[in-house]
Amino acid sequence: MTVTIGRRELLAALGGAVAWPLAARAQQRERMRRIGVLMNLAANDAEGGSVLEAKRLELLHELVPAADPIGVLVNREFTTDVEGQQLREITAAARAIGKSIKAVNANSESELEAAFAALAEARVGAVSVTGGTFNLNKRVQIVALAARYALPAIYENRESVTAGGLMSYGTNVPDVYRQVGIYVGRILKGDKPAELPFVQPAKFDMAVNLKTARALGITVPSALLLRADEVIE
Repeated sequence: MTVTIGRRELLAALGGAVAWPLAARAQQRERMRRIGVLMNLAANDAEGGSVLEAKRLELLHELVPAADPIGVLVNREFTTDVEGQQLREITAAARAIGKSIKAVNANSESELEAAFAALAEARVGAVSVTGGTFNLNKRVQIVALAARYALPAIYENRESVTAGGLMSYGTNVPDVYRQVGIYVGRILKGDKPAELPFVQPAKFDMAVNLKTARALGITVPSALLLRADEVIE
């Protein structure tokens, strides 16, 4: 049996076939959630920042055992109370390994110059550069100043090591973003943010620049290299 479909009926049928996928996509768009991300390139908190600084001091002690005092470069991205607490905890960590610290502050390019001059005048044996957006954004200048004054320095971000810095130890950023994604998913499924547990970073990365070490006349212990996640030749 032959069924004849008129032009009007055919167009109506085709229109319906096209409309179904469009309707499905429209419904999918309605269900799609848009998520905004407010980023600080190197967020710090009083406890987590201090723990990382203590670890960096320990690594400097392994790399440059004779370094004393150790310089600490900070900036005003914290409130006075938080910064004061962090410096107290860093001082306590330095004392635990038999070291003292010389803390200097810098919030501009000119202050960075003055800060490193003060560290050199204090005859520090090494420098720990705290985390923070300013120090990360000025990493090229900071690395250059450390090289000018021949100061072994450790940083929070591997970007400073790829820029020529000696060593870095800090939070694994992709892992933090993964944790954020998990929490956002839980919230979108109905979990209350206030009831979610507070999660500290659990994965950390260490990078070492052997070219910079050679320029400073430093021999990096094999044990330290084996612990590094990245070694730059």
